[in-house]
Amino acid sequence: MKIAFLHAGFPPEPIKPEHGDYFSMFQKSFQVCNQKIELVDFQVQKGELPNLADGFDGFLCCGSANSVYDKEPWIAPLLNFVKKLTINDGPMVGICFGHQLIAQALGGKVAKAKTGWGLGNKVGEIIQSSEWMKPPLAKVNLLYSHQDQVIQLPKNSQHIMSTDHCLNAAFTIENRFLAIQGHPEFKPPYLDALMENRRQSIGDKLVDKAKHSLPLKLNNKEVMEWICNFLLAAIHKYKDKQ
Repeated sequence: MKIAFLHAGFPPEPIKPEHGDYFSMFQKSFQVCNQKIELVDFQVQKGELPNLADGFDGFLCCGSANSVYDKEPWIAPLLNFVKKLTINDGPMVGICFGHQLIAQALGGKVAKAKTGWGLGNKVGEIIQSSEWMKPPLAKVNLLYSHQDQVIQLPKNSQHIMSTDHCLNAAFTIENRFLAIQGHPEFKPPYLDALMENRRQSIGDKLVDKAKHSLPLKLNNKEVMEWICNFLLAAIHKYKDKQ
């Protein structure tokens, strides 16, 4: 399964040597899936975007320190790329910034959360389950680090998860787009280092509170299996129509 990786952001330079970049984090995380997944890196901040004629099975956009409504020159082409994706071009998964990118591109709205930073290990309540969500779970613990939120879902969305801080924590669209605000690719040591790097801008109180949540159980493995299942189901559905 060949997946185009839309590389929209990078860890802060001081912590990158120890923890790697988001491409390498997802490469390691996909090892929990039974299917072999090949990620092909596209540096979208440098204007690199996949050619839809190259036969990618799917697309994945990672997190970023940028907002989807920023005026950076690479963001508008990325939004347009998502808009152009059709059922014939393979499914897309968005994580954090990628989650918000899908919403913004397809008619939803993204804004700074009035409640401030969503940070640490948070519990997501599953609102609507699907066949690809195996193993089935009623609650999902993931690591979060975000200021923006999807405040309005696109039309035809299926709302699948909420947290106490983020109402629209995950959604799908027509079994072709899967958007998740949390980070199944993050490990606690990385988020710990990320929060320390941003302590001055986030504030001591919130960082210290979030640090207390890091030892709690995570469902990274299960959510990565969901992502694999989602991609496979969407790919098979398309191939059956050919």
